[in-house]
Amino acid sequence: MLNSFWFQALVIFALILLNGFFAMSEIAIVASRKARLQQKAAEGNASSQRVLELKAHPGPFLSSMQVGVTLIGILSGALGERTLSESLGHDLKNIPWLAPYASLVSLITVVVGITIVSIIVGELVPKRVALSNPETAASRLVHPVRIFSLFFRPLERLLTGSTELILKVLKIHETPEPPVTEDELVLMLKEGRKAGVFQEVEQLVVENVLYLDDKGAHGYITPRVDVIYLEKDAGETEVKQFILENQQQSSFPVCAGGMDNVVGTAEVKRLLTAMAMGTYTSLKDYLEPPHFLPETVSALKVLGIFKEKNISLVFIIDEYGGLLGVMTMQNILERLFGAAVPHHKEAPRLMRRSDGSYLIDGALPMADFARFFDCEREWEHEKGEYHTVAGFILVRMGRIPAPGNYFVWKTFYFEISEMDGNRVDTIIVRKFEKRALANQ
Repeated sequence: MLNSFWFQALVIFALILLNGFFAMSEIAIVASRKARLQQKAAEGNASSQRVLELKAHPGPFLSSMQVGVTLIGILSGALGERTLSESLGHDLKNIPWLAPYASLVSLITVVVGITIVSIIVGELVPKRVALSNPETAASRLVHPVRIFSLFFRPLERLLTGSTELILKVLKIHETPEPPVTEDELVLMLKEGRKAGVFQEVEQLVVENVLYLDDKGAHGYITPRVDVIYLEKDAGETEVKQFILENQQQSSFPVCAGGMDNVVGTAEVKRLLTAMAMGTYTSLKDYLEPPHFLPETVSALKVLGIFKEKNISLVFIIDEYGGLLGVMTMQNILERLFGAAVPHHKEAPRLMRRSDGSYLIDGALPMADFARFFDCEREWEHEKGEYHTVAGFILVRMGRIPAPGNYFVWKTFYFEISEMDGNRVDTIIVRKFEKRALANQ
């Protein structure tokens, strides 16, 4: 019985199944997501908590799994070559025309057979099963894994110690990684949208939130030339008319002789309350001190200031103290939610035309342009001291352009549509395929 071919084959198959257990356990625990395990552990799942403990210190666990896989490989090879191959070779010798080649044929047959079964049953299938639901698989396998780890503990400690010693000699230090990075979140959002888990608008909103701390204020401000303000000596009638014409504003700047001399901000709600109660005196009596911030401040920082100081408007200045523009809560919301935020009949900054080209506002942040046209990698090499499409055009052309001027950059055709004094107001942009551009 012990020398029979089928009994030996059954023993080797059992070893391959054990190898599959080790492979499945390793993949399941490594691929399981901490967030889901933590959620299950918080719900009282003890197995999930043990998986988290293994993931926190994976060295001993991985060493134990590797010991098991290595021992099984050695045993399978030894049994296959010495017993299974010999048994099959003995049977093949009874076939006259195969008798001269019986040993070679039996060896090749056994090696190929064990290899195929080992790859399919011992590696591919277990790993695919583990990857289909790693958290559940890890929770079910963690208990036998701990038992095997205890069994291999002496050898595992030797291997772990030797590995750490070699890493120290090579001066390789393990650095703890955050549970999830911003780039991983963005990638997960994109994959989730492709799979139908998220809507496109959900992906864009979350990505915009993640970028709040990455960019300066330039992408969120209303440029100085577009800022609407009142002079501090404006009368009550003028103030009422201003509020009626600019109903989207909850506060506005107040100046003395132009934007070079900002004296404060006025809250619309406070002004209307005073007017309704008949206690309104003059505009300067309702002014709040202006808040100036450098152009390098992030939108996330500005949000914190809005909340801390209970304001909704700040002034952005450059390194020389010159006013660049204003930044409001409305600016941030428009960047986060796009079309979901009412624009009060303002023209969109990027509009597709019937001929396939785009009409673009010069104040559109260049980062948004690059993201929309999926050319962030190309623009990465072109970054300079500008933040808007208009600034990019001025740098590329090296002069103040005129309507009708154009140039080609990468696979894009830029044509100046309208100018507002020296400011690039609107641009026509066409995107070409590389082949079409080469043939022009």
